Amino acid sequence: MSVEPSDEQRSQTRWMLGSGATQAFVALGSNLVLMRLLDPSEFGSFALALATVAVVFSLLSLRLGPVVQRAENELLRSGFGALAAGAILCETALASAVSLGVLALAGALDGLALTLTFTVAGMHALTQLRGFIERGSPYAQLARIEGTAHLLGHGTALAVASVGFGPGALLAREVALLLIQTLGLSALVAKRAELRPPRPRLPRLADWPRLARRASDSTLDGLLEGLVARCSVLAAGALGGTHGAGLIAQALRLAAVPHQFLGPLCGRLAFQWFAGASDVLERRAIQARVLRTLRLPLIGAGLGTLLLAPLVVPAMFGERWAPAATLLAGLLGVVVGSSPLALVRMRLLSERSLPGLLAQRSTQLAALGLAWGVAHLTGVPPLMTLCLGLSAGTLGATALGLRFVQRPGPAASPEQPDLPVSAARPARRSA
Repeated sequence: MSVEPSDEQRSQTRWMLGSGATQAFVALGSNLVLMRLLDPSEFGSFALALATVAVVFSLLSLRLGPVVQRAENELLRSGFGALAAGAILCETALASAVSLGVLALAGALDGLALTLTFTVAGMHALTQLRGFIERGSPYAQLARIEGTAHLLGHGTALAVASVGFGPGALLAREVALLLIQTLGLSALVAKRAELRPPRPRLPRLADWPRLARRASDSTLDGLLEGLVARCSVLAAGALGGTHGAGLIAQALRLAAVPHQFLGPLCGRLAFQWFAGASDVLERRAIQARVLRTLRLPLIGAGLGTLLLAPLVVPAMFGERWAPAATLLAGLLGVVVGSSPLALVRMRLLSERSLPGLLAQRSTQLAALGLAWGVAHLTGVPPLMTLCLGLSAGTLGATALGLRFVQRPGPAASPEQPDLPVSAARPARRSA
């Protein structure tokens, strides 16, 4: 069993951490300017529209990207890869249509909402199809593509905001991110044919249950993750209107800054390492090594949040954003717990541990729901109560996930041997 990281793992880590740091600095600088140009209500109106569309995609997506990434080569060559690609496109089209219907029923379907829906759809499809690309571990190229996309995307937002387009600047950022990443990934697969996703094949009705069963762990985790992330904004909007939603959205964005730096290490890279580990002992060694790496940065982030946020946030972003500093203190658990939570989640995903994933996300949803109920029924400050609920949920989910991965016995469940009907059938093969 190899405990020390390989040279390839060290190289991947350097590239992805460098990319994460670049994206975090760019996002923080862009946010600094945008928060001075836009008020909380403008941020809140965009955050609520984005949350509405994102919840629909969370409910209707199978999350086949991680399934593709960890699948055996024989399975993909048998036809499963083409079916997965086709299913991703189908679910994207369905979720787009449902999102437009929901926005129309709410009387919120305009040009901006239409553009937002198609942008979220494009990013969803791109994220899931990227599972084919990440099988080849081209992390240096991915780091350059994502870093460039964030730099130009945030630059676009600043340019649009400077001419007075308000929330349109936030939408312009998302559109630019999608277009630039699409162009970059297209150029990458054009150079490296082995990374190219297969030609999509539309699944038949009999294929969907088998696709859903194979993706059950990532589907469940993605669904609950999307609900946790978006329902916090929707709950803030219900309690505090667009102003409250804007404050919560930006406080959460600031709380996520440490994880933006550390996320590549305890997210995509960790999943790749866990999925490639030979046994449970090697996975435990990987987990322990990453947790040791996270320790000092997260201690520093936690102390900085408590001691500096009340002074720094109003000075950097303006007095109208001063309440976000108080909310940020309430999100201390999110600041220090997001990266360990992501690491444990990646291990649970790699081991296809449905009970562990369900326990993690249920803990987060329960804490958020309890906080919303307390804020709704009592006179306590509603936004701070939501923040404390998010913190408690993050820390509780991390602790619970660690208990699951430390339990004795076989950790990973093997891939199901059955193939989708269309993949198993030896009939004609699409070109």
